[in-house]
Amino acid sequence: MQHISLNFEASEKIDNTKMQQIAIAYMELIGFGDQPYLVYRHNDIAHQHTHIATTSIQRDGKNQLAYTILDVRFQSLPESRLKKT
Repeated sequence: MQHISLNFEASEKIDNTKMQQIAIAYMELIGFGDQPYLVYRHNDIAHQHTHIATTSIQRDGKNQLAYTILDVRFQSLPESRLKKT
């Protein structure tokens, strides 16, 4: 099981649609776009954030390497990655 938390500045106003787009883009970026995952958004602290729960086990039974997440966890997701062309 993998847990990811995406956090945003308190001043950012992100609606549900945009938050969903960000979560999808992030999962694609880290190579987990084809994995099943659950996205849960809530505001229990001062800033907006969303949690993503997913599995590292692929459909063929192989383990998707977790270090993929760590490689991008501390980087900002470029705005260009969120735009559909």
